[in-house]
Amino acid sequence: MGNFVHLIGRICNDLEIKETSNGKSYVNFTLAVSNGKDNPSDFIPCTLWNKGAEIFTQFTGKGGLVSVSGKLHITSVEKDGKKTNYTNVLVSDFEFLQSKPTGSVGKTQETPVKAPNKQIDAPVESEYDIPFEM
Repeated sequence: MGNFVHLIGRICNDLEIKETSNGKSYVNFTLAVSNGKDNPSDFIPCTLWNKGAEIFTQFTGKGGLVSVSGKLHITSVEKDGKKTNYTNVLVSDFEFLQSKPTGSVGKTQETPVKAPNKQIDAPVESEYDIPFEM
């Protein structure tokens, strides 16, 4: 089937749209994905590009429950002779599973909100356009 990831979890950080040097907008976020009652959650870094990033930040935020699908992307960076691999999900589709968080834990509605039913702008394939915060 190829490289495909589907995750459901809560957004761990405040969302902020940024731009690459060539003017492409993106948002980085971390998704906390539960592993069950007795296991700790996994924290998965995700990136969403262009119009999808704008829609995502407009309708959800920190603490929001979302479903994301996309491609697992691994980038190798060499710094001071040491090679480090970074893994994140390049999101191509998403669905809001509750309304936008209000800022108080436990005060969100569990009403699914469907994202537009079309392919989100395709992620940039060049390693040089992938934003990483080190």
